[in-house]
This record gives sequence, structure tokens and C-alpha cells, in this order.
Amino acid sequence: MIRYLLFGIILLAASPLLAQDKRPSDPLFDAPQDPIGETLTIAKTSYEKEVAAASELLLDAIDAKIKRVESSSKMKMESQLEMLKVLAAEREAFVSDSNQLPSQRSLKSAVKKFERVRRKSISDLEDAFDDAAEAYRKPPKKNFEAATKTLEERAAFLKKVGKDAKKKGEKRKKGAKKELTKLPFTPAFDEENWVISAPNFAEIKEERLNIYAAQGGNIVLTKKHDYRHPDVTVEVAAAAGTEAFLILNAQLKEGKWSGVTSKIHFANGKINAGGQRTGFRENLENREFEVGEDFRLRLYVRQHPGDAGAKLVKSNVNNSGTGNISYSFKNTNEMGAVGFMVTRGGLSIKSFKVSER
Repeated sequence: MIRYLLFGIILLAASPLLAQDKRPSDPLFDAPQDPIGETLTIAKTSYEKEVAAASELLLDAIDAKIKRVESSSKMKMESQLEMLKVLAAEREAFVSDSNQLPSQRSLKSAVKKFERVRRKSISDLEDAFDDAAEAYRKPPKKNFEAATKTLEERAAFLKKVGKDAKKKGEKRKKGAKKELTKLPFTPAFDEENWVISAPNFAEIKEERLNIYAAQGGNIVLTKKHDYRHPDVTVEVAAAAGTEAFLILNAQLKEGKWSGVTSKIHFANGKINAGGQRTGFRENLENREFEVGEDFRLRLYVRQHPGDAGAKLVKSNVNNSGTGNISYSFKNTNEMGAVGFMVTRGGLSIKSFKVSER
């Protein structure tokens, strides 16, 4: 959805990220006092959720084993009672301390699955602690006190989970940058070209980038912030319940975001994309797709051929035009970053290409 406002700047009205007026009740309107700490908090929450979910699966496996032993008619009474006693004790030990894993051979597969999830979650959170400490340490922050406290918290966390800290210079197991560059993105999707506000709510799976909503919205933008007439094409699918935005000319000035946006949202059981709204007059030309169905969305900005003080914004979905409006920037040389934001649900991005015309 493209929105035209009287102030001459296209702003995202449906999402606070690009809204013009602040509404204090919405956490997205006020920039966090400590964005580094907020990102680390999201990583901690992600760790807790992942480990809790894995723990529940292991407990389900223990409970299923207990039921099988209870219903067995072939076991001798002494063996049956002893096995139930052992299983109950191991279950209780695991609930009180997730480092105390069941030893029963029949639970080996379930234990391995839990350990695999737990190891990855610990490693990811350890990386998040390292990233936060480094962000505090280096300019422009140079907050050495916060960096020190972050490393102390990291050490306490690793001690609690019974893991030694990674050695200096040790490569991360997830190999983020190497993996990201394999995606069909222009510019290449790596740490040098892109920034993600909630990286723990993103994953690469089957050569696609999956971005999920996080508290405050998950914002993905290019580090290049001087696109003047960007032309973006994205091949994407969306989940049920999704609300997301493709963003061009994204800028942050005096705490307010501005930019050109196109909305992807879930309504009436379908994914809608490519609609247009001008002022208070609606001219909806949405294209509908099934949940999980790939489609191609293009959004681009051009200088208006007949008005030096205006620009044209055009959009199309699967090569079919859905929007064509003109607007005036306060400054027709306005530039910004490009990317997308997910406020609900999730996007699965097959490819993303941005060029300058």
C-alpha cells in the first residue's frame, strides 16, 4: 500500500515505524534509550523460548516412557517399580536443572534433540553477549562500564549452563556472513551491507531468508542510505496473520521515520499486496495470493517528467501495475535506505534486488 500525505512525504501510517506523529502508548514510536540492550534482551527471550520448547518435548518423551512402563504387562513387578522410580527421579532432576539429563537408553534420541537445540541456543546467546559488549565498547558509544557488565553477565550465564567460553578468535558455529552471501540478494545479504533490528527473529532456511515479527517490529535495512531513485524487486511469500512493509527512501530525522512503502498483509484468508491509497480516497488494487505462495513485488521511485519538484512512485505485482502516484518531497533530492519491516507474522524472501535509476 502506498500512502500520500499532504506534507509531501510518503510515510507509513499503518505502522508506527514510519509514522509522522508519535503516540507514546505504542513502543514503536519512541526510539529505545538503549537499542543495544534491547537487542540483547530479545536474544535472551529467544533463548528462553527455544530451550523451554525443547524441554517440553523432552518431558513429553519421559512422560510417554512412564506411561509405557505403567501399562506393561510383561515386566516383573520389581523391575517395573524400580524403572518407574528411576524415571520419576530423572524427570524431577531435569525439571530442577536442565543440565541433569535422563540416562535411559530409550530416551537417547529425545535427549540428543534437546541437546542439539540447547547447544545452538547457548551459542547464539553467547554471540549476542559478545556483539552487545563490542557495540558498547566501540565508537560512538564507548560505554566501557556497560561493556564490562555485559561480559560479566555473559560469564555468569555460561557458568549457569555449564559451558566454557569460546576462545578468542574462535569462529562462530553459525558462520553468519559466509552463509548469508549465498542468498540471491543485491546488495549481498551480509553484515557489511545490511542491518537487522532483531536478528534472533530471522533465519536462513532452504536458501530463503525468513524474517519474523519481533517486539517493536523487525526492521531490515541496507546500510547504504543514499538511494535517491531506488528500484526494488522482491520475490516473497507471507505467513497467515502477516503485516509487513517494503520500504524505500527510509530516513530517520529528529526521531521520525519517513519513506515510500508498499504493504503486504493478511486479510480474509489471503495475502494481499500492491494496493494503493491516495489521501482519503481509496483506490485499492490489491492482488491476492494463498498463504505461503510466492509472488513478485516491485516498487520504484522516478523523477516526475513534468514537474521538477515532484517524483513518481510506481508498483506492480507479478508484472501487473497496482499503483502509480506522484508526490513532492520537501527536498526532491531526498535519499534513504531500502528494506522491509515485519510487524506481524513473517515473510519468506526468495530474492531481493535493488538498483538505482
